[in-house]
Amino acid sequence: MVETITIKGVDVDRIEKDDSFSKAYAFYVQLSATPDPIWIELFMSRYESTFHSLKREMTIRGSQIRVVTAPGEEENHITFLRGLVEETNKEVDEYNKVQARREELGRRMELQKDAEAQQIRERLKKILSHG
Repeated sequence: MVETITIKGVDVDRIEKDDSFSKAYAFYVQLSATPDPIWIELFMSRYESTFHSLKREMTIRGSQIRVVTAPGEEENHITFLRGLVEETNKEVDEYNKVQARREELGRRMELQKDAEAQQIRERLKKILSHG
């Protein structure tokens, strides 16, 4: 099961100048945990395919997301990021449901094989006891 992630807050003490463009800065958003690689893959895929007029660089670093911004754009980036996290979590829930169904199917198939093997054993025992 892939864990869903929530935004815990922003590290307001960690603001860095960024080299992306002249007025670029970066800030860090604290997540509830370090995301699973599958969560990261789903998040980045959604991020890369989403149009957002102020879309800047976002990178996941451990349990934080580094967001590049320009002064005055912070609120828009947080709103955009919240939506991405929410949509990613919905995809993770679907992914987990599919994985659970696959695991259940695998268990059922294994039980069926065991039952068939047991039936063969029983038939062989009968054959041998009559012979």
